[in-house]
Amino acid sequence: MTNSKIEENMISPDPNYEMIDSQPKNLLVDIYKLKPPSSGILPFLKILTYLSFVVAIISTITIFAFPELIQLLIIIIIFCIGVFIFLFPINRVLEKNYNKKINNYNVLKAKNIYIKTAQLEDSPKVKQIMEGVEIALSYTEELLERYRTLRVEARFFYYLLQITTIIFSAVTPILVLVEKSETAPNWLKWLPVIFPAIAAIVASLSTAFSLEENYTSANEAIENLESEKNEFLLGVTAGYRIPRYADEDERYKNARDAMAKFMNQVKSIHLKQLKDQEKAERRAEEGQKEPQQQEQKVKTSQFPPTGKS
Repeated sequence: MTNSKIEENMISPDPNYEMIDSQPKNLLVDIYKLKPPSSGILPFLKILTYLSFVVAIISTITIFAFPELIQLLIIIIIFCIGVFIFLFPINRVLEKNYNKKINNYNVLKAKNIYIKTAQLEDSPKVKQIMEGVEIALSYTEELLERYRTLRVEARFFYYLLQITTIIFSAVTPILVLVEKSETAPNWLKWLPVIFPAIAAIVASLSTAFSLEENYTSANEAIENLESEKNEFLLGVTAGYRIPRYADEDERYKNARDAMAKFMNQVKSIHLKQLKDQEKAERRAEEGQKEPQQQEQKVKTSQFPPTGKS
């Protein structure tokens, strides 16, 4: 190697050294300047999707009140169902992408809050700490998003089935009165029989899938996860608190222990929710078996087995 190359290597600084030395300055962002991602046209599409579904249901019910408008109402029902089928998958895809952006935004914001609250900005191991915090918070946000989706779907279908049961049960007496009139068409005579059967089937579906219990358990899991996440970010409990005036190795060890404790708590909450869901499914299965057992007992008591002569 020539003298000029040796002098050049001695004078020019190592680019990797500059990158490592400048990392703590560039890793953190100003959380007050962060803006949440925009939802765009997602709220409008969601309103239009559910509005078409509601109009289709109302038009179906209106057919029985105004049979002379059946052709117009059928066209409206077909159009609304087509709009719902077209917009529903688009709405789900846009909502999934938006929730993913929201989760990334929440993780970035929470990660910076944790570093600044624990006063670890000037730590030489801030990059390793932020990577661990990001993994823990990303896992927590995935669970929160899963439970939020479960809560919304369970609540939606529970109220939908309950409202459907009420509507079909309430319309049945009206159909009985209309069916007795002389001008009633022949097909209307079957509705007082069909509607109670549909109401019974819908009510049994609500019980079989344990929608109310799924909503309650998902809501409880969300509250527990949010509470645990806030305790971890703010360091309000002994296991999450990092001493400010300790040496660097001890602060790094405390940060790792806090992350490990947080992950264990999150997993415990998740496992508890899974066990509660399994118990709810078992109770639903036992509730379905009890009427069958009682019916079998009644048949056995009515027709006892005959013994050999």
